[in-house]
Amino acid sequence: MKYFSKTLTLTLGAVALSFAATSASADTVQLRYDGANHKPFVSEKIDVKPGAGTNFKTTDVGQFKMTVQKGGDSTTFTQGQSILAWCVEVTQSVKSSTLYTIETATQSWTSALTRLFDKYLDKITNSVTSAAMQLAIWEIVGGDTKLNLGAGNFQAQTPNGGWDAWTNSNSYKAINQAQAWLNDLYNGGEVERKWEVVHLTSAGAQDLVGVTPYIAISEVPLPGAALMFLSALGVGGLARRKRAAAQPAKALA
Repeated sequence: MKYFSKTLTLTLGAVALSFAATSASADTVQLRYDGANHKPFVSEKIDVKPGAGTNFKTTDVGQFKMTVQKGGDSTTFTQGQSILAWCVEVTQSVKSSTLYTIETATQSWTSALTRLFDKYLDKITNSVTSAAMQLAIWEIVGGDTKLNLGAGNFQAQTPNGGWDAWTNSNSYKAINQAQAWLNDLYNGGEVERKWEVVHLTSAGAQDLVGVTPYIAISEVPLPGAALMFLSALGVGGLARRKRAAAQPAKALA
């Protein structure tokens, strides 16, 4: 995909990303664009002027392959590492050899995008589902709460209109699949957490969003100082409970 407005999703290749603690200076990574992960790309018409619904351009849609050229200030990425990425920024082009900043602040769309990945990322197996995920990401990031690909801030169309539907083309299948995922996004209650969203930004190229495997806090080993702090809290809590037990019971207000 060649166009959108500030955001991609990277799905890790062979090496999982382990993000370092935030430092005073932002971590960076330089990525090379290597083309489609699922070939061929699917062609769609998308509105490259979000909100207008009038400026449609036909473009390639689907998951990218990227290679880490330089880790910058970060130990998060390894030179030569393969990364799979989704474009979500229609107002800028994807560019090779771009230096990205690894953002730490969450965005308004982070929660919805996380749910999308948790529910459907494992469904990406071919060009159609790859394009469908790309369209769903664009709608969540650049669209509105109605999550409708046919109206609103972000819109998508098949290149040949009714002919694509009549021939059941990949363009038609991708839009239908994306809309089905969006319609079902908030159904089914709680979803098992699998992924953590990663956000990379660049002033001169499409921003990216990606995922790393989700690790629950309870699974992360705590440093010694944190363990000591929690132990102190536990001792203090125990002392308070003993004192409370010695006091007469009080009615709730």
